[in-house]
Amino acid sequence: MLLASLKAFIARTALLSPEAPVLAGASGGLDSTVLVDALHQLGYAVVVAHVNFGLRGDDAAADECQVRALASARDLPCHVAHRSAVDYAEHFGVSIQMAARELRYKEFADLAARLQLPFVAVGHHAGDQAETVLFNLARGSGPEGLAGMSPARPLGGSVLVRPLLGQTRAAIRRYAQEVGLSWREDVSNSDPKYRRTGLRHVVVPALQEAVGSGAVTNIAHSAALMREYVEATFRPALRDMFCRAAQDKKLSLKVLDLLPAVWQRRVILEALRRWLPGAPISMVAQTMPLLTAQPGRRVACGAGVIWRGREAMVFDPAPAFRTPLAIEVGPGKSIEVDGKRFSVTLSDTRPEVLDADGPAVAYVDGDRLVFPLLVRYWRSGDRMMPLGMTRRKKVSDVLTDAKVCVAARASTLVVLSGDEIVWVVGVRLAAPFRVRPQTRRFARLALT
Repeated sequence: MLLASLKAFIARTALLSPEAPVLAGASGGLDSTVLVDALHQLGYAVVVAHVNFGLRGDDAAADECQVRALASARDLPCHVAHRSAVDYAEHFGVSIQMAARELRYKEFADLAARLQLPFVAVGHHAGDQAETVLFNLARGSGPEGLAGMSPARPLGGSVLVRPLLGQTRAAIRRYAQEVGLSWREDVSNSDPKYRRTGLRHVVVPALQEAVGSGAVTNIAHSAALMREYVEATFRPALRDMFCRAAQDKKLSLKVLDLLPAVWQRRVILEALRRWLPGAPISMVAQTMPLLTAQPGRRVACGAGVIWRGREAMVFDPAPAFRTPLAIEVGPGKSIEVDGKRFSVTLSDTRPEVLDADGPAVAYVDGDRLVFPLLVRYWRSGDRMMPLGMTRRKKVSDVLTDAKVCVAARASTLVVLSGDEIVWVVGVRLAAPFRVRPQTRRFARLALT
């Protein structure tokens, strides 16, 4: 029964090519064991892959033995990788679960590329699909989240496929028992600390009791219908709107203004996913007010900064490396800042022309400086007395008056003598430090 249903599902969704080999991910559990056996029974050339994360001691070793035995009994090639999910989680700052998931898919993609396998199959089924939809619904997801998992999606240079997506957990267990398969139970699947455990063992059974045993199948069917809608109408419309609004990590405010709010939010989410990967979905709500804000307003997250420009919303990825917040520099010295050199040179000779070297160089009264100087990025609340004025002004207003591009503001530097800003680098000099007729010692500040 399952084999016939599986064969029909693969044909209907054009999931696999009969002549193409497929890499099947196997954990030793029920679902992946049935996946390997069923694909083998249907005549596919199966290569088995397993990743041992070393998370459960002897149990992890037993899982690996189970997978090796499964492949050996069917004379299938078997590849096992040992990776530390703990080290990965600590390095990238993610949960152990997320680390295991990312490592698993990375290993599968790398192995498929090495073996030149076009397909990578995993054992997700209708129960997993229903849990995914319910989980996304609880998170407030839109159409794409309610469409659940796709039967196929890109994975590196291969295609990740889910042949069992049309099968219930009960049907999978029944098949395994009928053909005499053995498998291992992962106790972590019942661990209450994982959010899906509550869905699987509390919410879904309660839903089945309330509305009938077909609840899981019906939710999975609804996800399939929603995915058809998403693929046929939603995504083409999104691509069109995004292409009209997007250019060089910017979204045209003129185009966004013509869109309903629901599409504004989705286009912004698409920009975040493409240009600031890793930004949380909550950034969409934080970014929306920039549509009506004054130029220069910004919203920051760990992945970068979104700026409100005059004609566009700018998505500025955070640099991989930032220099320290404040760097000291003395006369005759230089420091490196964002790949450039900032230098301070003192001289008793008056320059013939103070602005001959362009905006990247400033001459100031050396006797008015208190060394060492500090070089740092400007901060909200910084104030200075710009040259030509007799009162202090916010540096943010100085940048606005100078029409500094909002995308460039995050990397604008200021030079301080004590607590006073001497120079907004490349933009404006402070009046108290200007060169006067009576100046005897001249300081050349340069960023080159």
